[in-house]
Amino acid sequence: MLVHLPLLVLCVGVVLGKPHRSVGSQNFILPSGEKDKPNMSFTEEPRPSTMTTLGSSVTLSCSGKGSLPNGEPSVSWLFTPKVTPNIDSWEKLVVGTSGTLILGNLQKDEGGYYFCQLTDGYGYSLISRGALVVVTYLDPDFGAYPEAQTITEPKPFVKIPCQPPASNPTAKVNWYKDGKLLENVENMVQEYKSPSEYGSLIIFNPRKTDSGKYACEASNVNANPEKRKTSEVVIEIKVEGTSTYAQKFVQDHDVLVKKGEDAVLNAGAIGFPVPSYRWTLGVSVEIDVKPGSRFTTADYGRELRISDV
Repeated sequence: MLVHLPLLVLCVGVVLGKPHRSVGSQNFILPSGEKDKPNMSFTEEPRPSTMTTLGSSVTLSCSGKGSLPNGEPSVSWLFTPKVTPNIDSWEKLVVGTSGTLILGNLQKDEGGYYFCQLTDGYGYSLISRGALVVVTYLDPDFGAYPEAQTITEPKPFVKIPCQPPASNPTAKVNWYKDGKLLENVENMVQEYKSPSEYGSLIIFNPRKTDSGKYACEASNVNANPEKRKTSEVVIEIKVEGTSTYAQKFVQDHDVLVKKGEDAVLNAGAIGFPVPSYRWTLGVSVEIDVKPGSRFTTADYGRELRISDV
């Protein structure tokens, strides 16, 4: 299990005779012959992170001071979707010298890192810590919708397609049968292949009692609206199941979370009868999964949740 946290490493080269910018510190490089060392510092830096819904507004504030006789430093803002060492590739936002940045009607591509930049009269700059703005959303259209099916001969499994809408954070999928939430049904599990391909319902060894009206629901508690649901489709099974079936769906990806958030992992193997699951750290250290601990499971043990990473 790998949990990745964002890490910024900057390597700064000294070039005499040119202004220099420093991220998150007050180290300056002076042109050859300069005797006075610029002294700038932040009196207020933008808050580290903000989560807001699509179309909402966010206000970031920043201020600084300097000791040179050429006056207080000017304030500008920089933006980058992902933090990279190449500061010159970051977008410079034209906001004059105001220490307040108002981001109105935020769109998906405006989520990312915002930096406040102080600049003195000599062209030296100091850059604040990054302020991460997370724009949450749940798109209206599903990637795949359930389809009606009629089963007239025994099958090892039936797959009802569903791919939730694009969402940030990733949407959770629930299934309903005849208007009731499906929970812990022994021969039904959600297919999970990757973060971009998941949500379909697998009914193993389908039988007449599995017939009904099915609907797929996607939810994101941080978005507005929080939920979207498909129309019901009829799944009619006219035979009694007689077979067993197992298949492995591989989850071949890492899970990226911020420090303090929860991480959710899904096992790749599903089947009927329902297999047993054992979670390990590495290849040999078994994780102690129990209620009330930081490690808990769901969906018969197929889903592992790690709280407060």
